[in-house]
Formats: sequence, C-alpha cells, structure tokens
Amino acid sequence: MPPASPTTSAPDPLPSAPPGGTARWAFPILVVGLIFGALSPIFLRLSETGPVATAAARMVGQLPFFVIMGLIQPKFRAEVGGGLARKDVMLLLASGVFFAGDLIAWYWAVMVTSVANGTFLANLTPIFVAVGSWLLFGERLTRSFGIGAALAIGGSVFMMSENWHGVQNAHNPWGDASAICAAVFYAGYVLTVASARQRASTLATMAISGVSCAIVLTVVALAWEPVFWPHTTNGWLAIAGLVVIVQIGGQSLIAMALAHLPANLTALMFLFQPAIPAAAAWWLFGERITMTQVIGVAFILVGLIFARRATRTAAAPAEA
Repeated sequence: MPPASPTTSAPDPLPSAPPGGTARWAFPILVVGLIFGALSPIFLRLSETGPVATAAARMVGQLPFFVIMGLIQPKFRAEVGGGLARKDVMLLLASGVFFAGDLIAWYWAVMVTSVANGTFLANLTPIFVAVGSWLLFGERLTRSFGIGAALAIGGSVFMMSENWHGVQNAHNPWGDASAICAAVFYAGYVLTVASARQRASTLATMAISGVSCAIVLTVVALAWEPVFWPHTTNGWLAIAGLVVIVQIGGQSLIAMALAHLPANLTALMFLFQPAIPAAAAWWLFGERITMTQVIGVAFILVGLIFARRATRTAAAPAEA
C-alpha cells in the first residue's frame, strides 16, 4: 500500500484487531451500545441515592457477572489471571480511573454551573480524543472527517442553545473547568480502551477497567454522600437497569466496537447521545421535544454521516 497522502488518514500504528464478524458489525454494535449507555440519565433520575453513589453501585453491581464468566470461561479466567501484558493491564486500570474521574467531574460540574454550560463543555471529548490520537498514535484527520466533526459539534451546540437563555450568570468558572475535566477524563477512557482492546478481549477489558473504576467511585461515594444503597424495590430496579442495560450492555458493546473503529469516530458518536435520553424522557415522562432539539439532532446526524464516510474511505485499500 502506498504512503498515505495529506488528505488521507495515516495508518494506525496500533496492531490491527483480528478480522471477523465483529469487525463487519462494529459500527452497528457501537450505535446499540450508545443507545443503551444513553439511558443512564433516566435510571439516574429514578435512583434513590446520590449520583456518585449510584455510579458506584452501577460499577460494583457488574462484578458478580465477571466472577460467573470467570468460572465458566477458562480463556477469560486465564486472561485476567496473568495472560495479559503488563502494559495492557496498566492501560485498563487507567481506563477505569479515567471513567471514574469523568463521572465525578461531571457530577461536580452540574452541581455548581448551569446544565447547559456543563453539557456543552463535557461534549468537547471528540476534540481531546483527536488531539490525543494525533500525539499518541500519529493519527491524522481527513478533511471530510473535519467537516463532519464541525457539523456534529455545531449541532450539539445548537441543540443545547435554548438552555442558555437566562442562565448566562448562572455558571461558575470552577464548574465549567470541572466539565472540561470530564471531557478530558472521558477522552482518556476512550483512548486507553481503544489501545488495550487491540489485544485484550471485551470481557477482560470490562472486568479490569470495572474493578478499577468501582474502587475509586466507592471510596469517593462513601466519603461524599450519606446514602450509598437504595432502600426500596424501585430504587434497586433503577440500579439493576444501570448494571444490566447501561454498564454490561452499553459499555461492553462500546468496548467491543473500539477494537475495530477509530477512537475519533467513536468519540464523535457520543455527541448523539443527548438526543436519546431526550426521546426517552418524552416517552416516559411526557417532556416535550423542541424544534431546536430536532434541528440540532439533524445537524449531528449529517455530521456523523460525513465522518463515517471519511472513516470508510480512509480504511479502504488504495488503488494501484
């Protein structure tokens, strides 16, 4: 294959994931994972504990699943028991710390600044992923991907713009800084998982990262929030939804897709997530969907289509 031209992405220096059916279905798998993960605010709204305690319960609640998988899958047991290289174990442990940092920073941001500011700044993750991919892996962006990213980010800004009326003075610079930290933390999570997934299985990725994240969140929740466990059946059902649908379902599918998709595209896809809980809230709680949200989502979709086509073009073999 000839060297990449200035308008095509540089070859990914990471080892290629093994070919197979998962690679062919990686993008649909990512979409389903994002849909499952986007339901997190719905379950958080139904939770009876604080946000950090709820996140900690979500991470702790998945651990029995990995214990069961270790008992019935010798390959997974061998992998987490010493089959992975030290570098990959460190990457996965770091990914859990990054994920915990993202959740904590986001919680702090929405506590002390406006939701609009916090959401917009936290959605800067694709920019930090692009910078990290360039610095760490030498990945370059195509012009079409840049156009798609601009459209998607612009649509995200437009979708949240209606929430800025009357809240210009409701923000706190420390809260805004915390929202930016949340974006940086999640970018770190995406980059470390994308790197480790070239060699580690989805189960090993979620297990090691999950243990690391659960430890951090549990310590912070116990120190920060007075109520750690729910006290009614409905509260436990909300936690169960987070564990089964959002964490085991959504995050596992995202990790599975990251072995076959560029981290830049994956991060950009997260811009579409705010539209999913909005639709769910309209259906479950009767919250209205505005024309601003509809137009914003349309721009995001067009941008994602541009970015997806650019990714396909970059991945296609060059003509002789």
